[in-house]
Amino acid sequence: MLPSRRILPRGKAEDPEAILRTAADIVELPGAWRQGALAEDDLGVECSATEVRTARVCTHGALHRATKEGYEEQTARARRRVERLLARRGADADGFKPEDITSWNDKPGRTAAEIAEGLRAAAQERD
Repeated sequence: MLPSRRILPRGKAEDPEAILRTAADIVELPGAWRQGALAEDDLGVECSATEVRTARVCTHGALHRATKEGYEEQTARARRRVERLLARRGADADGFKPEDITSWNDKPGRTAAEIAEGLRAAAQERD
């Protein structure tokens, strides 16, 4: 018998607020969030965030994973909300100022809980 493989659920969100909330839910799943690459499968092989086999995603990957197929422009709007929030917040307590969603995600010591909180806060932003 083969061991069970974990696959992240695929979201059906159609607007930026729902995409951001769903992405936050995804990164909060135990072991679902990652740094350093967009997405990987359960064997650690990098893949697209929208592939069926996807098991772990970064913040940007979580946005894609949360979005209903065909709503890519809404994913871009959600990403821009996160980046506006980061710009408004400025530097972290240790002086780190993320330049974009990737540097925010990949900061050493960053946690999935911090990412989820930021995504939920960005869901409150207006376009």
